[in-house]
Amino acid sequence: MDVGDNVNLKSTTSVKACEARSFMQTTSHDLLYQIFLHTLPSRIGSTDDSPIKIDRIQPINLSMVCRSWRAVVTSQPSLWSQIDLGPRCISCSTFPHFFSKFLEFSQNSSLDISTLFYPTSLTVESATVNTLKAAFSQCFRLKNLRMRIYPAGGHHSNLTIPRLSLSPTLVSLDLDIHIRNADNTLIPLLDFTNCSSSNALRNLDVKDDIGWILPKRADGTLHFPSLTTLKFSTHNAGNLDGVHAMLSACPNVEEVKVRIYSDRSIPSINSVVLLSRLANLSIVSINFPATRQLIRWINCPILRELEVDGSLYEYDTGEHYLISELLGVFREFVDRSRPPIVVLGLFYDLYPARLDDSYGSLLRDILGRLQTLEVLKLAGVVVHTDFFEEMTLHGDEEDHLSSAICPSLSSIYIRYGCLDEYPSRILPRAVEDMIRSRMDTPHTLKDVVLELPGYKVYTWWYGVPLKTLQLA
Repeated sequence: MDVGDNVNLKSTTSVKACEARSFMQTTSHDLLYQIFLHTLPSRIGSTDDSPIKIDRIQPINLSMVCRSWRAVVTSQPSLWSQIDLGPRCISCSTFPHFFSKFLEFSQNSSLDISTLFYPTSLTVESATVNTLKAAFSQCFRLKNLRMRIYPAGGHHSNLTIPRLSLSPTLVSLDLDIHIRNADNTLIPLLDFTNCSSSNALRNLDVKDDIGWILPKRADGTLHFPSLTTLKFSTHNAGNLDGVHAMLSACPNVEEVKVRIYSDRSIPSINSVVLLSRLANLSIVSINFPATRQLIRWINCPILRELEVDGSLYEYDTGEHYLISELLGVFREFVDRSRPPIVVLGLFYDLYPARLDDSYGSLLRDILGRLQTLEVLKLAGVVVHTDFFEEMTLHGDEEDHLSSAICPSLSSIYIRYGCLDEYPSRILPRAVEDMIRSRMDTPHTLKDVVLELPGYKVYTWWYGVPLKTLQLA
C-alpha cells in the first residue's frame, strides 16, 4: 500500500467516525430516551466476584458519552427511578456517591428500590444503614420497596435501623430485615401512625423481625381497600387485636398469610371480619387459643385454598397437636362461610400424643361439606379404616357422587405416625378400595401419598402404583 492509499484509508475512517458521532449527537432526545430505557441493568452488584465499576453502570456511563446523551440522561427522572442493589454494592467505596446521584437525578418521580445485603463488617454495616436512611428519607415518593438484609452474625448486629413511615404513594412493600435489639426485642421499624389509610397499597409482606407502630385505636382507623396480598405475624402487629385490626382494614384482600406465635393475650374484639374476596388463606400457628380465635373471626365465602400449619412446636411445646376442639372450630368456619375450597391442608405433629376417636367423625363432617375439594393434605391428623371406607365411592351415577365425600378429589397426601402404645387401625384393603373407586370417576384420583402407622410409604401417581401398601 503506497502513501496515497494510506491517506485515503485514514480519511475514510475519519469520515465514518465523524458520521457516527454526528448520528449520536443528532438523534432526537425522545428516541435516545426510549433506547436508554432498554439498557438499564436488572441488578447492580450481583453475587459474582468481578469488581463493581460505578462509572460503567447505566445510566451513569451513558451520560459520559457526549453532551447530547448527558442532557437526555440527566433530564429524564424515570431513568433513575428504578434500582436493584445486589450484595456487593455496599462494599464498594463509591457506592454512597452513586446512590445519592441516583436519588438526585430521579428528582420527584416515584421510586422502585430493591436491595439484597449481607452486612459482614462494621464498615459494611455503616454503609447499609446509610443506604436505608437515604432510601427511607424518600418515603414520600416510594412506590415499590423490597428489602432483604441478612447480617452475617444472625439477628443481632450493631446496626441502628432507621424508622420507615408508611407513605400513601406505596404500592408494594416487602421487608425481610433480620435484625433485633441487643435484648432480642423487635425494632419498631414500620410506622403506620402518619398513614393509616391508603388507596394505593396493594401488597404488604413483612417478616417477623420487623415491629409495627400502629395508631392507638388501630381497629377502625386503618383502611387499605386496594390491598390484595397481606403477609404478616403477631410479632409485627403486637397481639391478636392488631391482627384483627389489619384484617378489618383490608376488605378486598385476596391472599392472606398470618403467622401466630406465643400470644397469650385475650383479644378485646370479637366481631367477625368479612373478607368477601379472600381466595387463599394460610395460617402458621403453634398457639391453639390464638388459632381458634382467628378462625372464629373470619368469614370468607369464596375461599379456595386453606392451609393451617401448627407443626412449629419448638416455640410453644405442648400445643402442636390437632385436638378435637380445633377440628370443631374448623367445622364451624366451613358452616359459616360455606367456601368452595379446592385445596385443604392441615399440618401438625406427625406423632400425636393425644389420639382421639372423635377426630374421624369431625374430619368426615368437614370433608362432607367440601364438594369442590380437589387436593387434601393431612399431616398429624389421625385417620382410621372407617375414614377410607367412607371416602370410597359406590357407583358413578350423579346421585351417588353428589352425596359422596369429596367427589372431585384428585390428590391425597396423608402422613402421621403412631406411638407404640397406640395400635394401628388401618386395613390395607380399605385404602386400596378407596383408590380403585376413584380411578374411573369424572375427577380421577391421580396422586396419592400415604405414610401410615404400621405401613411402608404408599404412593400412587396417575393411576400407576409406585409402591404397594405393605406391613412395615
